[in-house]
Amino acid sequence: MKPITAEDLVVGGKYVYKDKLHTYCGLCEQNDFVFYDENYYYIFLKDLSHVTPYHEPNQTTMNTDYTEQPFNLETALKHPDWVRTRDGREIDFIKKYPNQIFEFNIVYVTKCGCVDIVNCNGLSSTFGREHNNDLILRMPYQTVWFNVYKNTGYSSKEEADGVACPSDLRIACVPVKIPAI
Repeated sequence: MKPITAEDLVVGGKYVYKDKLHTYCGLCEQNDFVFYDENYYYIFLKDLSHVTPYHEPNQTTMNTDYTEQPFNLETALKHPDWVRTRDGREIDFIKKYPNQIFEFNIVYVTKCGCVDIVNCNGLSSTFGREHNNDLILRMPYQTVWFNVYKNTGYSSKEEADGVACPSDLRIACVPVKIPAI
């Protein structure tokens, strides 16, 4: 991707700077480029080397052979190719640093080269709000089929299991997608 230049910037346009979404406001008196984030905190830049255009995620191109699951560190370390940020960015590297004394001891690098840290739950913030830099798992799934039978009011699972399978009582056969791990 070619580096962005001042001529590429559009006032009101959305751009990513240091892994966060910003809106371009224009130039200030010192010829700094002025951006603000979703909280209206302004940042002033002279160098655009870390600024990239923002592209809305395209939901129609989402591969339906995957299912999003909550972040699990053990699975993430075994299958780093399944790890994504909440807004869909792919991860190039993830590692836990257990000797760190603070809670945020997992470092990741996105394919675009942005670095961030999260806690063992994949959360980038302790405030309890979802954030685009939080991690999730985008896991392949398998489809399994379940028979659904007419409800005959059994009083226990054991009793229901004992009389299961008569095909004349089946009312449906439905696909269920489950993680393929």
